[in-house]
Formats: sequence, C-alpha cells, structure tokens
Amino acid sequence: MSGYLESWTVIAKGWSIRVALTGAPLEIWLEVCDDLPRAREKIARNFDGWRGWIRKCLDEARDRFPPNLNREQLAVFVLTVMEGAVMQARAHQSLEPYDASVAQLREYINRLVEERARKPVHQ
Repeated sequence: MSGYLESWTVIAKGWSIRVALTGAPLEIWLEVCDDLPRAREKIARNFDGWRGWIRKCLDEARDRFPPNLNREQLAVFVLTVMEGAVMQARAHQSLEPYDASVAQLREYINRLVEERARKPVHQ
C-alpha cells in the first residue's frame, strides 16, 4: 500500500498506540457524559473529525477501490476497528490486540484493492 492509504494507517497506528498506553479511554468519558451534553458533543465532533479524515484518505485513493464501495461506511468501519483495538489494548495492557486488529484491517483493505485490480472499470 502506498500514498494516502499507507499514510492514514501509519498515523492511526502511532496515535492509537499512544492513546492505548497513556490516554483516557473515550468509552469512559462517554459513560460520564450522559449528564454533560456539551462534553458529549465535543467527543462526537472529535469522532466526526477522525472519520472525515479517514474518508478523505479513502476518497483520494478511490481509483484503487471497487467503484461501488461505500467509502463513508468504510471510514466508519476503520474508525470502529481502531477504537475497539485501543480499548482492547488498554484492557489487556498489551499491544497484541491492537496489532491483530490493524493486521486484519490492512488485509481487508488489501483485498478491496486486489478486487479492483481484478475487475478494472471500463470507461
């Protein structure tokens, strides 16, 4: 993988490892924020920003994916995998669950890229 696809996986991995080891888990903040709507809104905007950035990377690499791929849904999926991986890494105090999640995500994206290569779009 190269370009934008590689960029977001590298950056996401570095960010998530740092959060996994040192940051406050967002799932706890979301639990606490039931009575703090402004805090919940900020967290939601944060997720929206991350998802938007992932979507931008996917959009810029659109010619490498199958044409019928829903890139917005894939961006949500990527963020879900990354955040779930962070939660598991924190719970187990180990990067193994995170690394396994990233490996499977990379495998899935590689399969999408391979699918496009097998079925080129005719114009």
